[in-house]
Amino acid sequence: MAHYPQPATLEAALPLLVRPDPRLRQQLGERLLALVRREEITHEIVGPMLDALVTWLNGGNFKVAQSGLEVISALSERMGHEFSHYVPNVLPHIIDRLADTKEGVRVAARACVCALSDSRAAPPRALLARLTPALQHKAAHAREEALRCIAALLHSHGAAELQLKGAVPSLAALVADPNGAVRDAAVQLLVDVYRHVGERLRQDLKKKELVPAPKLAVLEQRFDEAREAGLLLPSATQGTDEADFVSRTVKRTMTIPTSAKSREGDSSGASTPGQ
Repeated sequence: MAHYPQPATLEAALPLLVRPDPRLRQQLGERLLALVRREEITHEIVGPMLDALVTWLNGGNFKVAQSGLEVISALSERMGHEFSHYVPNVLPHIIDRLADTKEGVRVAARACVCALSDSRAAPPRALLARLTPALQHKAAHAREEALRCIAALLHSHGAAELQLKGAVPSLAALVADPNGAVRDAAVQLLVDVYRHVGERLRQDLKKKELVPAPKLAVLEQRFDEAREAGLLLPSATQGTDEADFVSRTVKRTMTIPTSAKSREGDSSGASTPGQ
């Protein structure tokens, strides 16, 4: 059995991170988690470490990719707002993994997005802007996971802070998605939005005809059930200065770049974006 080094510090781990051996990377992932949680974190170490971890995410081995996402989450949680400097470089690769064929990688990617939000490393509106294009991804996994990420942001920050109105047309379109899991996630998310904003959402969905009539009937039934069960939040009954809750169009100010790097490492257990 091959012997793999166990670095005592993050600095000692840096030269090992770029080695292509997937088994070494898996063991290093566990070691990095322990070191990140106990050692002093410096920018001199974080930059090179994240550069290496991005190659882990794009390397084709799902266990390595999952480890990389877990380490990035831990770094975000440990550094808090100071991690914001690195978010523009790592976030596109994290969102790419929402389309991974391996569930464990998708779950880790979703947890990573939530960690960026909870640690205040990335403003919730900025995360929403990067997630919204994924709602139109060709892979059903990506659409479903983007919906789950947005639901988590809504739960943590509320509709007012998140400013969801620009994304609602894309959410509404997924109520008629060909994939059942995506449809269910879209309906549940719109019910959650309704709990936050109340009848404004129902009125705008009708007025702008964002949902086909048969789907709208189902959605309205779910709205009624939530209201009758007393699940509406105080914000749902508050007035608003806006004439409409829902924007007519979705802003496309940010796009998700695709990973251009070739996948490396052991091809066994490789994870790839869903088709």
